[in-house]
Amino acid sequence: MRKSLAALPLAVVVVATVASIGAVVVAQDGDPERGGRLELVALNDPRTLDNSQAVDTIEYNTVAGALYEGLYHFTPDGELAPALAVGMPEISEDGLVYTIRIKPGAMFAGPDFDPRAVTAADVAYGMTRALDPTPEGAPAPSWGSGYLFPIKGAAAFNAGDIEAVEGIEVIDDETLQVTLEAPTTTFLLGLTIATSWPVPPEAVAERGADFGNRPVGAGPFYLQEWNKGSDLTLARNEGYVDPDLPYLDEIYVDLAVDENTQVLRLESGQADGIYEPFTIGPAGLRTLAQAPDVTVEDAVGPRIYYMALENGGVFGDKDLRLAVAHAITRDFTAQFGDLAKPWNQLMGSATLQSDPEGTSIYPHDPEAARAYLESGGYDGTPVKIIYDVTDPYGSANATALRQDLEAVGFAVELTGLQPGEFFGGAVYEADARDLSSTYWSADYPDIQDYISTNFVCGQYLNISHFCDEDIDAAFSATEQMAFGPERDTALLEVQQRLIDEAAGIPVMEVTPQVVYGSRVGAMPTLATYAPYDWKRAWVKADG
Repeated sequence: MRKSLAALPLAVVVVATVASIGAVVVAQDGDPERGGRLELVALNDPRTLDNSQAVDTIEYNTVAGALYEGLYHFTPDGELAPALAVGMPEISEDGLVYTIRIKPGAMFAGPDFDPRAVTAADVAYGMTRALDPTPEGAPAPSWGSGYLFPIKGAAAFNAGDIEAVEGIEVIDDETLQVTLEAPTTTFLLGLTIATSWPVPPEAVAERGADFGNRPVGAGPFYLQEWNKGSDLTLARNEGYVDPDLPYLDEIYVDLAVDENTQVLRLESGQADGIYEPFTIGPAGLRTLAQAPDVTVEDAVGPRIYYMALENGGVFGDKDLRLAVAHAITRDFTAQFGDLAKPWNQLMGSATLQSDPEGTSIYPHDPEAARAYLESGGYDGTPVKIIYDVTDPYGSANATALRQDLEAVGFAVELTGLQPGEFFGGAVYEADARDLSSTYWSADYPDIQDYISTNFVCGQYLNISHFCDEDIDAAFSATEQMAFGPERDTALLEVQQRLIDEAAGIPVMEVTPQVVYGSRVGAMPTLATYAPYDWKRAWVKADG
């Protein structure tokens, strides 16, 4: 006997997501118009457009929002919806077997690639490539592999222990069957992560390491041109799975444009909008908000900033982690006005389980910090802190942290890095830093996303290398609980234990801003790490 998703507890999370996120921020002015070119500016330049590798904001914004498509994705209304899949999957009575039908006619597109239809084999290849410890055409394992670990054999394949993933089976060109190790509440949510979305195997094989420069995907757009350090142009994929989308013919992004120039170009009408939501600081946003033909407004989906302490080094000692927890002040957030606020959770406020009133953190207490510094045996070796210099919030966080730590007796070595250096290796390397000012934007609005990737033993994005097997066991138990109050309570207990261990120290929550000019009809945002839904963006014909 099989049942549809509507009969499963996951239906609860869809309804709850809409209720939790509230009003959707959409820059909307009349009915959508088809055609035209959206011209944007960006501070950074992607390192890669390989979906299995894209990790920083500009990369993931491009791959998940434009170049690739998955079986399921979130809509601007916060609903989990089928994309390449025909409806929701059929799920076996025991919750282990998912049968997913693929929509016929969805086409791959990319530079120097003859468009062809997406098949179930391509979907299986995308999943397997994301799990492969030595993925074809990629320099490193995918950071998103853990989202697929519920699949039977996935974790063992990722560890290099077996040669194939037993739980991924292609039935025919339009049918994929996925078998799980155990019933997993959030499995479908994990399929919304772009790192495992389908790619054509022949394109990866032909391009090899150059696939990240000449990507091929099934998204609403394809990469028409990319002049590194200068600009990139995305063109409409005429074979996109939804024949009514995208609205735009092209998206043009001028790259490596400094903040002041971005502001001037928006003010003068030489650009339609900002491609990266966190690279304009408060002063620039205030200036733009006063411009008569520019709109600045809140996006959906906040970003939290937290301190990641390297447990493989000096902060393997809990007393020294507690010294940092008691040393931290959060008053610096006042400089950002309404854009940022002190925060006490390891998840954002749009998350289903968010409960700031019920969550406790260590208070600012310099005397307690000094006592823990002594009991932890701190020997005066400078603590290495790194941060992304292009992020005004992370930069302010790191600067304030240095002052806080020095005030209680830590010696500090502070280093700002360009995004390519920060995300390209340093933030993941235990010997490159002791502490980093880092952030997390939800991939989907459930705390499972935050915990499973950042704090579970052995996960690639667990940059603190924190590991507590008892906490992991408590978290793992929630994966088989139905969505609802019991599961929410259990997850909040896990979060509190992580905060008590100073596995990560929450600092602030920031509300991203959408910035667009008078030609723009809509720039819809999503409560996901890919902040824009580019297929639904449009410009006015008479703008």
